[in-house]
Amino acid sequence: MTQNTPPNSPHPDSPDESEKEAKAKYQVTPVLQREVPSGGHDPIAAFIIAISIAAILFCGFMAIRSLGKAGSFDQVSGLVESFSRKLLSLPFKKQHRAPRRRVGKPGSYNDFLKQGHRYFRKKDYSRAIRAYSEAIRLKADSVEASYWRGRAYQEKGDLQHALQDFQKTIALDPTYVHAYNHIAWIYLGARKWDKAVAYLTRSLEIAPLDGWAYYNRGRCYFEMGETEKALADAKKACDLGFDLGCRVYKKYKQ
Repeated sequence: MTQNTPPNSPHPDSPDESEKEAKAKYQVTPVLQREVPSGGHDPIAAFIIAISIAAILFCGFMAIRSLGKAGSFDQVSGLVESFSRKLLSLPFKKQHRAPRRRVGKPGSYNDFLKQGHRYFRKKDYSRAIRAYSEAIRLKADSVEASYWRGRAYQEKGDLQHALQDFQKTIALDPTYVHAYNHIAWIYLGARKWDKAVAYLTRSLEIAPLDGWAYYNRGRCYFEMGETEKALADAKKACDLGFDLGCRVYKKYKQ
């Protein structure tokens, strides 16, 4: 059967991304969580600025009144200074107070998880691993952080640690189909056909309409000399719209 190229695609959820069909198939798979950009205007700061402007206008108004009554520049200056000290000191003191802490505190689990996702998208896998590790330190049973750290290890070529994280992922969530697929992909690359078949079979029990899994399980069966099973999986992959399965089935059926 056709030997695929190891995954190397911007889409992190696709184990087999060497063909256009595989890319199209996995492009509809949910990717990393959307992140809400932080920022915006601080309403407290805006209120303080408004109070300050009002105080300045009030001082100016009182100064004009005093000038009209007293006609003394010294009196006006003293009045302006007095009002300025009284009305402007409090707002500016408030403005320089320590900022309030947000609900999502820096250094929280969610912060490290999002940081890991950002580094992963930038293909900075070493930093992604460190961020995911911090997230796991704060939440040891995190399925998401364990899975994505495994993906980062896999992209770096550290398959041993990747396997450990994928195994932990399915231990925490036995229905996490992507973890099964990536474990199978690692075993397939190591030519451990029987182990790859076992994980692909479990993956298909969870997601029975996955043409990619049928196709690659068929590849394993073919390498194991089980041609009939290989052709059956290739046909199933073809029926599900996975074009590589169609090519293989047509080629080896004859």
